[in-house]
Amino acid sequence: MENKFISKLSKILNSTIDVLAIINFVVLFIVPYFLDSSLGREILVVYSAFNIGIYSLAFIFNRIREGIKKLRIHHLFPVLVIGLAIYALRLKPEYFLIYVVIKEIVIFLRRIILYAFEGKLWHTITNNPAISLMMSFLLVIMIGTFLLMLPFSTTSNKTMPLVDAFFTSTSATCVTGLIVEDTGSYFTTFGQIVILILIQIGGLGLMTISTAFALLFGQKLTVKVESVMQNVMGEVSKLNLFALLRYIVGITFFFESIGAAILYMTFRNEFSSTLKAVYYSVFHSVSAFCNAGFALYPKSFETFVSNWNINIVISMLIILGGLGFVVYIDLRKSIFKKGGYKKLSLHSKIVLTTTGALILFGLIGFYISEYNNTMQDMPFGKRILASFFQSVTCRTAGFNTIDQGGLSYSSILLSLVLMFIGASPGSTGGGIKTTSFAIMFLAIVSILTGKNNVSAYKRKISMQYIKEAISLIGISLAFLFLLLTALFIVTPGTFQEITFEAFSAFGTVGLSMGLTSSLNLAGKIIIILLMYLGRIGPLTILYALASRVKKKRIEYLEEKISIG
Repeated sequence: MENKFISKLSKILNSTIDVLAIINFVVLFIVPYFLDSSLGREILVVYSAFNIGIYSLAFIFNRIREGIKKLRIHHLFPVLVIGLAIYALRLKPEYFLIYVVIKEIVIFLRRIILYAFEGKLWHTITNNPAISLMMSFLLVIMIGTFLLMLPFSTTSNKTMPLVDAFFTSTSATCVTGLIVEDTGSYFTTFGQIVILILIQIGGLGLMTISTAFALLFGQKLTVKVESVMQNVMGEVSKLNLFALLRYIVGITFFFESIGAAILYMTFRNEFSSTLKAVYYSVFHSVSAFCNAGFALYPKSFETFVSNWNINIVISMLIILGGLGFVVYIDLRKSIFKKGGYKKLSLHSKIVLTTTGALILFGLIGFYISEYNNTMQDMPFGKRILASFFQSVTCRTAGFNTIDQGGLSYSSILLSLVLMFIGASPGSTGGGIKTTSFAIMFLAIVSILTGKNNVSAYKRKISMQYIKEAISLIGISLAFLFLLLTALFIVTPGTFQEITFEAFSAFGTVGLSMGLTSSLNLAGKIIIILLMYLGRIGPLTILYALASRVKKKRIEYLEEKISIG
């Protein structure tokens, strides 16, 4: 009798949610009128609390109906959400809009995707890790676009144009840093927090965050979800999924917290308000570790070019975020494992060596190229600091301490190379990745030295990885060349400005020579595509398409051709 009652009550609550979904769409458009009076704001608070209460009750009774006899602490999490939500709504009733839009999108996706084409659409998405990855980023971008278009996201209290909001949301989610409007002055604190959340989600990856919450709430993961996570992190990691997620989240928040604490030492002298100094410290720490490059200053960190604390801390956060989470797991095993020191894996050795070599190469290159240019009047120490920061930020970050528009041609060329290479696999950065570049370099060295195999640190590299690395580089160049050509056609600007912009977008770097704000509609769309492609990776798209093609087990006769 009790089970029937719970089942019936659960069905009633679920039906109520469906009805509220329709009503809330209408309420969404009349909310601004409620904000003009205190009575309207109170009504909005009560209505919002009612919505949240219905959702929370439905969550609890659905769990009971599914067979959970005892409610554990994490099952009562919605009760805490109700309390916090009501408190937040009383302070800022317009937050109801955030709640509504996220809830309605979830309902829409659940109803449409799960049941569209008799469930075939959901089956296609979940059975293809590459498509799941692509769709997850696209979903976050869509939600971010809507939130940034809300009137109270901008300081002018006006709706941000759709294409600009879409551009900014894509840039934040893909941790790029290219902006059409100044983040610090154009957006309100709410808008900046939306961007910060998009950066954090984009840096960790939506699948990482959603899977972590699923595990936190005691839900079991399917083999399909685990397959997606392995595709996100790569095949290097041999840890179970829960341990992997724990390391990822723990490492991320550890470094971001340490970075924010050290940055506070500088920002506390910049602002009289302690809260604002903390906010600036957290924002820039997260943006740096996620290799996003979003800054709250109009000219990034150009005013801090001689500040050692800002330069070193931001640079270290960028480097640490760009190494990849698998490297940290390997380092932990190697250094702290009981029973002695365990040698690092070949992957970690290549990542660490290539990263160090590229930073040193960039430092020397920028020091020489800008010696009599943007760094002409700087003392030796300041030149080294500026060259080091430029070398690090060019890889995937997007912050700058020197004017990018004044770079020499040699520095622009060096920047293009570093931006194209990017960060390491499984990291918060983009580009073709350090391992792909290293494998290509080692393959060239093996040919020049007459070796039959490609090897590093007395280990042979599989031909499969060599083919994938070369394919990734070739496909990336093809995509980049195609979209760069289109950008030349539709966008006015000099050759170096347009090329720099395209490479920066594809490498999810975020540096610009001043072209971003003047892009026309077609130019913005092309840059959006480049940022999206650069974050998910060109091979991901090809894998998504190739998985639908049946593999043919046919081998042909071998024949020689002339090379060179």
